[in-house]
Formats: sequence, structure tokens, C-alpha cells
Amino acid sequence: MKKIVFAFLLMTAMVQGQSFRYDKLFLEAGIGLGIPLSKVSPSGASNESISKRHFQGALRYMLNENVGLLGSLNYDYFINNLNERNEQKLLGLELVYNIGKTLELYGDSDNFTMLLHGGLNAGAMSSKYNDRDYIGAVVFGIKPVWAFNDKVSFFADATYKSIMEQDVYYNGKNTTYPNPGKFSSSQFALTFGIIASLGNNRTNADFFHIR
Repeated sequence: MKKIVFAFLLMTAMVQGQSFRYDKLFLEAGIGLGIPLSKVSPSGASNESISKRHFQGALRYMLNENVGLLGSLNYDYFINNLNERNEQKLLGLELVYNIGKTLELYGDSDNFTMLLHGGLNAGAMSSKYNDRDYIGAVVFGIKPVWAFNDKVSFFADATYKSIMEQDVYYNGKNTTYPNPGKFSSSQFALTFGIIASLGNNRTNADFFHIR
């Protein structure tokens, strides 16, 4: 853990030490709602489980005004009406594209843009029936961004997740009778949060093209 923290601080210092016309490094954090779209329970019920807690933290680095990389930590806590639970923790690595600039979605405004992002997540689900079920996911999302000022922005993120293989249903039950074995599923996550640009420049990569 100490090595991870040190590596993060070193990367931040290196980025901040370089001379850019705009900030390229962003810290993101948000909360919201996670909704399973399939494989909620062995019975097939689709309304039995929902995420009571959804948290997303991320570090984003823009290579230029258009394209960047996003590393994220995602946490979901699914629970059904019988108080059966399933926790999901995912690490993600994604590409980010500032489509707001390309399509000039900002119009006459200087405080709006939109980001597309997509990539891979990996992590685990856990419940009382299965301590650790390792999973992987392909994700794709869209993120409208509104700037409060030159350093802080608000975002609303809608992300679709396709889980490739899992052994635990979203209500926490393991894959036993009547359908044993691994299966695939899908989820939808809606997140609201804050983005802070890290640096000393007047503006950042998200809004440099319109400011």
C-alpha cells in the first residue's frame, strides 16, 4: 500500500513539475446508484436487488485536449428485500475522449463539455455464500461535465457494465441448483460527483478549447 501511495505522489509531482498551458491531471469522486439489469437471482426476478451504495473514485490524466486515461475504483453494495447482500469492488482502466469539443456541444457556454469513456474493469464480488468471486467487465459510459470555476467541475455519469463471468447473483446467492456454473450479466451505474483539476494553470484540458 505504501508503494502505491508513493507511486501516486511521485506521478503527481512529475506531472505538476512539467510546464503545460492547461492542467492535465484530474481527481474525481462521486456517489450514486447501481442497477443490475440481469441475473439478479436464481429465480430470474429482475426487481429483487438494487445497489444501496455506489461509490466511484478516479484519477484521470489527459494526454491532450481530446484523449486521456482514467484509472478508477468502484464500489457497489447490492441488497434485496430479504436483506441478502452482495458487495462488488472493481478497479478500472479506461480511455477518455472529449466529444464535447469535437461536436462543439458547449455552444455559447464556456462551462459545459461531455466525455466518453470505455475500457476494462476487474475485481471481485462477495457475499455470505461466496467470499471472493473474481470478475471482469467491459464498460462504456458518457459523462456530461459542468464547470463551477477554473478548478472544480460537477459531473453526471451514466455507465453500462457487461460482466463476463460470475458465480454470485446480485442478491448474494451462489450459483447452485437449478443453474450451476458461471454466467454473464449486465449493470447500469448512475453517478454524480465532483472533478478537481490539479495544477497551477488558469484552465484545464476539459475546457482549454473554449476558454
